[in-house]
Amino acid sequence: MQNIENQNIIKLGALSYQILAINVKINDYAMIKGFPCRVTSVRTSLPGKHVIKTYIEGINIFTGKKYEDITKPQLNIEIPYVQQTEYQLIDISDDNYLTVLLENGQIREDLKLPDGQPQLVQNLKADLKKQKDIIVTILSSMGQEQLISYKEISN
Repeated sequence: MQNIENQNIIKLGALSYQILAINVKINDYAMIKGFPCRVTSVRTSLPGKHVIKTYIEGINIFTGKKYEDITKPQLNIEIPYVQQTEYQLIDISDDNYLTVLLENGQIREDLKLPDGQPQLVQNLKADLKKQKDIIVTILSSMGQEQLISYKEISN
């Protein structure tokens, strides 16, 4: 019989997996109200007159909006897979789509600049206009992707 290291994890597919709510920690990722969030607070009520509950609060990783959920500690909670990828920026189109160079040498043009981060977008466009070599960081989770930061390549 194969030794299973963590029996609390149940794979759901490529986008997420589940763990017991009691095992969620601050700074973990969790699906709260259907949104991928970074967990900012986890509290479990003490046993007493009522059923023990776990309170989980988090910030949506794409919008920054706060969400909270209440569940029983022995129930599973969905955990999104979250990935950060860096690409070299080639251009930004007039309709705010990035043109980036992939590791395999192909070009990708389907990443839109984020609407909710005007300062980031303005700074990125200004640095690109100055012909700086730029690496963009893209956050991916639950089928969504978004630019979260960038840095200048040192020559």
